[in-house]
Amino acid sequence: MNKKQNFFMNLPNNMTAYKIEYNNHLIGIKRQLRITLPTGYERVDNSNIRYYYIADRNGTPRVLIGKAKHGVFFCRGYTNTRPTQYVPQIITFIIRNNFNIVGDIGAIGIVRQHNQYYNIYDLPNGFVFHGDMDLHGCNMQNLPNMESVSIIGNFNCSDNKLTNYNGAPRHVSGNFYAYNNTPNLLHQRPGTKIDGKFYNEQTRTNDTTTLYAKHDRDSLCVVIDGVTFDLNHLPPGFVITGDLNLASLGLTKLPNLSDITIDGSFTCDDNPLTSLDGSPKHVTKNYNVRRCALTSLRGITPRIDGELRCDHNKLTDYYGPDYIGGNIRIIGNPGNDLSTITPNMWGNVKMGHGHNSNISEYYERRYAWRKKHVPNILINPNDRGR
Repeated sequence: MNKKQNFFMNLPNNMTAYKIEYNNHLIGIKRQLRITLPTGYERVDNSNIRYYYIADRNGTPRVLIGKAKHGVFFCRGYTNTRPTQYVPQIITFIIRNNFNIVGDIGAIGIVRQHNQYYNIYDLPNGFVFHGDMDLHGCNMQNLPNMESVSIIGNFNCSDNKLTNYNGAPRHVSGNFYAYNNTPNLLHQRPGTKIDGKFYNEQTRTNDTTTLYAKHDRDSLCVVIDGVTFDLNHLPPGFVITGDLNLASLGLTKLPNLSDITIDGSFTCDDNPLTSLDGSPKHVTKNYNVRRCALTSLRGITPRIDGELRCDHNKLTDYYGPDYIGGNIRIIGNPGNDLSTITPNMWGNVKMGHGHNSNISEYYERRYAWRKKHVPNILINPNDRGR
């Protein structure tokens, strides 16, 4: 094919962009670059799907760019890698043509919002991006610094070489995808506030595994995926996927799990514990601490998404978690003062028969808190007395 027939524009450093008019031409460029196109986008369709390639001064294709009706969705170099060497030409190509960007943002290096382009490695403080942030498959060892950035959409950093989540966005309103990075990332969880779900290799199964801790000389250990971990020396941000059971181990204090997330239930029943210092920072299911020697819940996990079960201790107050998603069970404790329970709790108090306390005052307080802080959620007036 005569190159003049599909010439599109000149680019910096004597490079040139060409438009691909025919499917046979697209197949040839794919073979030269050893590129695999996304499923459903393997053909040229000038009304919906267009392809362009950027060639060097010798006419050798270096980058293949795909554009659908709503914007650029594909940008790859040789063997589907991020074409880092040609990012200036890619950015020039997109900006001069006023294209939107709807995919492969990590490969391109810029985003467009409100008719303005932004470098993903230098986003403004507090920037809010409306759309999906796609950084997958870019051979990244580190994320761009997005710690003050909010993504109103999904965030995808799969298929890279990440060893940590440093730089992850502050908030993602959709899902957070982190498949196929280094093994170091498997037991970490980003500090991002995620409204949707978090996905990595460990979330591919719905089976819940119970991990039983045991003493190993002077250490308290648990075996995860065949590897023995000392619970007192887990790396910051480590995520234990499954239920962690520390029951009946004679513990007088908990191991230091204060920077650890338990993606499951946490159980430390039947230990002579007098303090909950060292509790995990987040438990996604139930927190069980029954039949211990506690007089206070201080030091407990600040966020418990399931129930708090602290039956049959010596509790005189219930000051503890900032949030409890389920019921709180305090059967068999001497404390009558429910004013110390945070109202930011969605379950009910289970106290047992004969417990002398004005529980209705607690429900009135919780009802008032919900009316003030959760105006967009329908609050049942009968909730006052449940």
